[in-house]
Amino acid sequence: MPTDERLLNIKEAAEVLNVSTDWLYRRKRWKTLPFTVVLSERKIMFSLQGLLTWLKEQQHGRQGISEGQNVSHSAELQGC
Repeated sequence: MPTDERLLNIKEAAEVLNVSTDWLYRRKRWKTLPFTVVLSERKIMFSLQGLLTWLKEQQHGRQGISEGQNVSHSAELQGC
């Protein structure tokens, strides 16, 4: 991971994805999110760059999701 990579906590990642924190915890347990960074048994973070890449891939694979729906919200967090 690049040294300038921004890591998001569970609440920030949930906001970017527009999902609940429970949704993220369940997928972390199933190891289905490639942008999850496990720091310890009780501490997980989420790679912002990895999340944005994954989100774009998901949007291109689904119909009914408008282009940039969540990405525009994500761009606001990048400036934080």
